[in-house]
Amino acid sequence: MPFLMSDVASGSNAAMTMMQNMAAAPNIQQEAQLQLQQDQAKVEALKLSNLATDSGLKATQDAKAKLASLAADPKFKAADDSSKIRMMALASGETGDVKSMASGFAAAEAMDLKEVQTQLKQQEANGLVIGSAFAAIKDASPEKMPEMLNSMSPEQHKAIEAQIPNFFKENDPKLQKAQLEALFENTSGRNLLATSQLRTQIVDMQNKQKEEHDRAMKEIAELKRGSGAGTKETALELREWGSFQRKTSSIDNSNKKELKELEDAWKEADRKDSTKTGVIFRSTAKESAGTDKDKLAGLESTKAWNAYQQKKKEVLQEKLDALESLPEGKEKDRLFDVLQRQLDATDLGPETKAASKAAPDTKAAPAKPDATSNKLTAEQQATVSKAEAAIKAGADPQKVKERLKQAGIPGY
Repeated sequence: MPFLMSDVASGSNAAMTMMQNMAAAPNIQQEAQLQLQQDQAKVEALKLSNLATDSGLKATQDAKAKLASLAADPKFKAADDSSKIRMMALASGETGDVKSMASGFAAAEAMDLKEVQTQLKQQEANGLVIGSAFAAIKDASPEKMPEMLNSMSPEQHKAIEAQIPNFFKENDPKLQKAQLEALFENTSGRNLLATSQLRTQIVDMQNKQKEEHDRAMKEIAELKRGSGAGTKETALELREWGSFQRKTSSIDNSNKKELKELEDAWKEADRKDSTKTGVIFRSTAKESAGTDKDKLAGLESTKAWNAYQQKKKEVLQEKLDALESLPEGKEKDRLFDVLQRQLDATDLGPETKAASKAAPDTKAAPAKPDATSNKLTAEQQATVSKAEAAIKAGADPQKVKERLKQAGIPGY
């Protein structure tokens, strides 16, 4: 059939449209790429803003320019979050904003500590899973092996397959038992060593936080001395600060010897336990069922570690209680943050929950009013009134409420 002129025209128009589309394609791709880059930049800017907020960095006008320049640095982009916070803190410090710099470094330390604690928990959990799997089959006959392996949990399957691919497809029960025993021996030895190393890291970080607390106390003391006692209010504040210093010093002195003894005991127990490889799980299959966590808790190093960390926790709680005697204000906020970070950094091993049920604390705790009651004692009402006045004067409401909660005031 002959082509019509309209067909030719239509074909020509189609070709022209195709050529125009092809010519426009690079522009469209460039625009899409530019849009993607802009979206990514917005996401990065939001992440940066959240990091700055979480770490207590409040950029001045001078610091904003430095931070903007820092955000474009490839080294900064490639860094992990705690390194980014340190770089941002350093940039703030270079502009003279020492307070933001200190907040940033403290936040980075807390982030590093949390990461180490997470690694420690994962390490312990992995050891328990592999240990319980081996304990379940170590006394099983070759005939019973398939049944025992089929009864393993999905968590155990995943942990074993990650180390021994196709383990559950193997048809030789003797080989499977030997493989699982070798994996257990390996994991047990690695876990004891890793746990020891991670706990040492945690103690190093806790010591740095203690240094930060001591530095804050010293700086506040110098400010108080410099302000003098010009008015009745300032004189009262100085007396309250002096009383708090004495309480804190007394808490440190009365617990120093015991803390040192507990630290030494943990180090010695850790040294002994680090030579063990797998022995904590060696018992009959009946004894092994559901008791692997108890066995890990039974390690002398874990018991000693928990005793050491529990004592640290008690000392810090004493200091937080003593802090309540201070009037609300920036100094109290700063010390509360430092002490709270130290308290959050205390780390207890898998023994804790079982031990707390078996052996409750026998120390007499101060009586607290019923939290459901709205009635406050005169002392509590005075504390709440001071807190409300402090909020009106500009104190951080969230931190004030948190302290009221820690003091056991009903309604908080």
